[in-house]
Amino acid sequence: MLGNRYNPNQDEALQKEIESGLSRMLAIRFDIEHLTGKEAIELVRRHQNND
Repeated sequence: MLGNRYNPNQDEALQKEIESGLSRMLAIRFDIEHLTGKEAIELVRRHQNND
């Protein structure tokens, strides 16, 4: 849980915050089916130097 990561040993305060904001919370889940991207120029150069 993110609260424990960024506020360790604050269990009581974390629980209180969750309870006070839970009714206003919305969670969205994304299932990625396809992802594209560009290769970093540093990696392109490294591949070219290794050939």
